[in-house]
Amino acid sequence: MRERIKMTISPKVLAIALLLAGAAAAQDAPAPAVIVAPAQMMDLTASVQYNGRLEADSRVDLRPRVAGNLLEVAFAPSDTVEKDAVLFRIEDDLYRAAVQEAEGALKSANAERELARIERERQDELVRRQTGAQAMLDQAEAALDRAKLNLS
Repeated sequence: MRERIKMTISPKVLAIALLLAGAAAAQDAPAPAVIVAPAQMMDLTASVQYNGRLEADSRVDLRPRVAGNLLEVAFAPSDTVEKDAVLFRIEDDLYRAAVQEAEGALKSANAERELARIERERQDELVRRQTGAQAMLDQAEAALDRAKLNLS
């Protein structure tokens, strides 16, 4: 009859055996390929990259002071703009027409003042010669005053 022999292996002995087997297997593996290069001196710029979101310290809402159709937007969102820089261009046809109309009204008011001045001088001369009425001179002076007020 055969006898059975019971063997007990301690965990420490088993661990040492496994380490030795692994070391033997590692010695058989080829060495990894490496690249060897000489060291070089060069300037490097330190940089750091982060992931995240930015939020502006302040926000500017742009509102027009005048009405009109936009012809050009002279900046892109998130651009930095200088103080007093032109940001938009609008159609100026209506504004040019309004300026021309105002210039015409000014010339007309100047002409009315000059006519009132001449008429007052004429009426003043007639009153001095005693051929004109004082009422007509008073009306001429009032017309000159109105013409001057229209220019102010």
